[in-house]
Amino acid sequence: MRFRIFDALTAGTQRWEEIDAAVPVAGGLFSATLGDGTPFGSLFAAYPNLWLEVAIDFDKNGSFAASEVYGPRQKMAGAAWAIEADRLDGQHGAFYQNASNINAGTLNNARFSAYSDLNAEGYLDNSAGTDLLTRAQGDGRYNSFKWVTVTTTAPVQASPNRGYMVNSPALVTITLPASPSPTPGDTIRVSGASAGGWKIAQNTGQRILARNLEIPNYSGTWTARESSRYWHSVASSADGTKLVACVYPGQIYTSSDSGVTWTARESNRLWWSVALSADGTKLVACVGGSLSTGQIYTYATNSYTLGDTTPGTAGYLTGTQGDAVELQYIGANTFVPLSHEGSLGAN
Repeated sequence: MRFRIFDALTAGTQRWEEIDAAVPVAGGLFSATLGDGTPFGSLFAAYPNLWLEVAIDFDKNGSFAASEVYGPRQKMAGAAWAIEADRLDGQHGAFYQNASNINAGTLNNARFSAYSDLNAEGYLDNSAGTDLLTRAQGDGRYNSFKWVTVTTTAPVQASPNRGYMVNSPALVTITLPASPSPTPGDTIRVSGASAGGWKIAQNTGQRILARNLEIPNYSGTWTARESSRYWHSVASSADGTKLVACVYPGQIYTSSDSGVTWTARESNRLWWSVALSADGTKLVACVGGSLSTGQIYTYATNSYTLGDTTPGTAGYLTGTQGDAVELQYIGANTFVPLSHEGSLGAN
């Protein structure tokens, strides 16, 4: 059989040919794979419309007479052009994996203006050992929320949508933005990284609605340090910072710093098992075991609720190392807490 491809239904120019002398025929049906003998090359990339012509050498004389050519030619469907799916402008995909092959052309500055901006400001210069992500996080143009590290004891005037990481040896006072600077929805975040602590001061007429801040209170309970004991059960809060364990026989021990330090709780009993709520505020333990009986004990940590701060410059919110708060301005000189960590105080 002879297969030819033309660029027209009739006449036109022949663009490809392949002869296959071993095409199986059964009941007038045949199947042949084209392109194995004569590669198509860039045929389908160059011509969007092609027609296939089939001829059969009935008399087996090695030539194809006009009477042995089937007609009309069949227009080739889109499946043939799928061969070009791994090519771009006639080039195999591997061609573009080599950067040396892409060595011409100009990129319009308007299509990549961010590069010019970053480069001019030195954000792409890594000579100081600061990566692009870190620099962008500290610049309001590329990240709407900026964190500021406070290492001195000098008072700080807060700006809307800013976070302040306090790492100072002494108390730092951070004053809320004054009207009309904040707009409803703006946030302020303060987090303590040192024992010096922080204080959020207010401007005239401002206040913080801290009445919904529930602050855990873990003070005023039993003391003892953990040691080699017959530990029998342990449980953890969801974030892993609060732990509880029991000794059989012995006491219940709790930790609020991920197990760095432990405090003995309750009294000596045959504590068999303990459990802890996800937030670490509720505990349950049982006494007994396989050879004894006992009761179930429950415990809920104490907490207190803050009140709103005093309006004006006399009011403030305080915290220390490990304490943090996020405030949102809601208008009318009023801020509300969105989240908090640790034990805060309000005046």
